[in-house]
Amino acid sequence: MRDYVTADTPGADELENSFQFFRQATASMAELRSRFETLGGLSERISQLLPEGFEEQLGELRSRLGDFAAPITFVGQVKSGKTALVNVLAGSPGLLPSDVNPWTSVVTTLHLNTPRPRNVRAEFAFFDQTEWEDLIQEGGRLGALARRARADDEMMQIRAQIEEMYSKSRERLGRNFELLLGNRHKYDEFSQQLIERYVCLGDQYASPEQGTAQGRFADITRSADLYMEVTGYPIGLSLQDTPGVNDPFMMREQVTLRSMNNASICVVVLSAAQAMNTVDLALIQLLCALESRRVIIFVNRIDELRDPARDIPVIREALGIILRDRGLGDITTILFGSAHWAEAALTGKPDMLSPASLAALEAMVAASPGPAHSLFAERAWACCGLAALLGAIGQTIAASSGCQVIDDSWRRLNNLVATVRTRHLASSALAVSQLSEVQTRAKIGNLRHAVDSYIDTDMTALFSHLTERVRQSSSDYVSRMAADLLERAKENGRAGVETCDPMQLRMRLRTAYIRYTNEMRSFFEDISDGTCQAMMDLYSQMLGEAAADMQLQAPAAPALPPPVALGRTIVVDLQTTRWKAWMASHINSKGLAREYHSLVEAEVSSISDELIATARDTLSMMARVLRDFLDEQESFALAIAAGGSLSRDPLTNPLIQRQQALEELSRELRQFGERRAI
Repeated sequence: MRDYVTADTPGADELENSFQFFRQATASMAELRSRFETLGGLSERISQLLPEGFEEQLGELRSRLGDFAAPITFVGQVKSGKTALVNVLAGSPGLLPSDVNPWTSVVTTLHLNTPRPRNVRAEFAFFDQTEWEDLIQEGGRLGALARRARADDEMMQIRAQIEEMYSKSRERLGRNFELLLGNRHKYDEFSQQLIERYVCLGDQYASPEQGTAQGRFADITRSADLYMEVTGYPIGLSLQDTPGVNDPFMMREQVTLRSMNNASICVVVLSAAQAMNTVDLALIQLLCALESRRVIIFVNRIDELRDPARDIPVIREALGIILRDRGLGDITTILFGSAHWAEAALTGKPDMLSPASLAALEAMVAASPGPAHSLFAERAWACCGLAALLGAIGQTIAASSGCQVIDDSWRRLNNLVATVRTRHLASSALAVSQLSEVQTRAKIGNLRHAVDSYIDTDMTALFSHLTERVRQSSSDYVSRMAADLLERAKENGRAGVETCDPMQLRMRLRTAYIRYTNEMRSFFEDISDGTCQAMMDLYSQMLGEAAADMQLQAPAAPALPPPVALGRTIVVDLQTTRWKAWMASHINSKGLAREYHSLVEAEVSSISDELIATARDTLSMMARVLRDFLDEQESFALAIAAGGSLSRDPLTNPLIQRQQALEELSRELRQFGERRAI
């Protein structure tokens, strides 16, 4: 089997030329890499100066700097061009199949320039037995919604589709079907044909004997991970291509939401020809679950517009109105482009474009400001929008996950150097700790008790308040919608009660969660600063004047998980024949309102419970950061209290030379801290 990365992509010279486009558009990523390398170099120098008892503090920190990779999730409806866009960003047009039966696609992640498992370049994970049995026996999430809504006809249709899928899967896989569930397949190389076996189905199934048949394992594949080296990127990226938001069985909805949970950025891909109506409820649900500053909307397929330069401002304004009407006006990064033009630019093949696409490109070139490009690849790249997308991605990474890693690493390195430097100052003055190990441990124990008390009172009170708000908002929504249904049914009959928009509930819950996280960060900063000052006071008690200039950095608040529960589909979202049939099945309006209340209450409660669980996780994360800071400082303080040798070899590494080196490191870290924000 050939390695796709080296065997099936364009020629090496062609790719090297195409990567220059990436390098020109990734200045923020290059700056981020430079800062990682600066901190990595400082940590290497620090490792040469550490006395006994401090070495282990650098291991995790240096790995975090060296292995950094930003996860970027691409979401959108089918046929919006998500997969083609991911292929282009990976520098490999055509790698992932993009023109296939869409409802069978799986979450596929291209890991670019990231650490990978030993001897693994491709890994495919299957659904486990429990998940598959739920789909077969209960109809999965969609079946549960239909059953709860008593939509018997719809439930029968769902069962028929599932049984057909099940029988064809058994036919292809035979006795291996059950054995595969819950397992993984790993490969040390991959090809396009291999990928197609796991991530897509063709229109017809090949026989079980055809080992390379397209879609052989697609029904039971949960996720695919591919590892590649792309020289055009200065940092690691993980590009996550998700299924379309209209997966028939919602079997992969939760997988998609989980992929969004840890994403640095979410790129929402729309089709330009339908952009004004594709920002539908399903996509709005996903947007509600994300932090607005991490959302990039990319309107793809502008090559299908007759006059892109004229139409783009109109589409932009229409999208802005839709977002503002839905309470999402703070999402402002809206870009336009064409993955198809980008493919032509990277491959240098204008003949892959249709006459209409070429005409649209030339019209775009003519309307674009700036210097004219003589080469086709340069013209196509200048208009395809990928440079703007890469720039926005780089800036967002630098301002979010990249900034988080740099800030946290700098703080920890600074604290490590400050502590070791203070210890050396005390030694040079022949000073020893005024507190014993027992006394030091007792004082830190008291501080730990105080921190735990703040967590258990102030921060827990915030969590309890959020829980109350979420429960109350959910209850108010259900009661209000049931009452509205009853009133509208009396006035208009059942034909007028089809729409019960849950977006107002999602926006209320989103607002409550954002307020909670903001208040939680504020409390965290107060506790963090107080804890840091208490530790500096402790070092002063231990070492006196030697600790007078010691400056510790308080731990920064961790990145908090987004409220992905808000992206889940609930029965009221199903504005289809299924929901209408349920509405029409009730004899009288009172029965409709009563059953609606019961039905939606169960659905809304599942979202509320998950949102509260996410909020509880934020509390746990912040508590863990504070306790980890105390653990780290306790190890430093106990090492000082214990005394011992400051040098492994005092003859070759004299104390005064080490002290001078620590002073220089302290200055460099201080200077880095002053300019660390990108």
